[in-house]
Amino acid sequence: MSKWMAQSVMFCSLVFIVMLLSFAASSQEPTLPGIMQRKLDHAHALLEGIIMEDFESLEESSRALLALSEEAGWLVTQSSQYTERSAAFRRAVSQLESAAKERNTEGAALGYVDMTLKCVQCHQYLRRTERADQGLFSPRDTGADSGLAR
Repeated sequence: MSKWMAQSVMFCSLVFIVMLLSFAASSQEPTLPGIMQRKLDHAHALLEGIIMEDFESLEESSRALLALSEEAGWLVTQSSQYTERSAAFRRAVSQLESAAKERNTEGAALGYVDMTLKCVQCHQYLRRTERADQGLFSPRDTGADSGLAR
């Protein structure tokens, strides 16, 4: 085999490998269920960090959760209400992270409760929005009597 032919085969092999790796990476983009599972895992780690007063773990999990909330797969709708709810979630996580840096267990616990409330409110909003999009919305779905702030 000539030198030119060997180089051509080597080049084509490299191109094929790069294309294969590129395809594999693109097929592993985060899915919404995967992102939500990671959110639950981080929330669990936060609770454990609060209980154990492991402030390093709290800071680490807070940063990971903030990064997760910035991933493209997190954005499930383009509405301004969803954008504000995501921002409120990030503020709560940042509050928790600040409390961890200050080694303030009660502040971290309050931040955790606030973060959890933001999660619940956002999921309620998304369920109502989905039902409304499907024509299944009723006045009782507004949650007006739930006592939760909007």
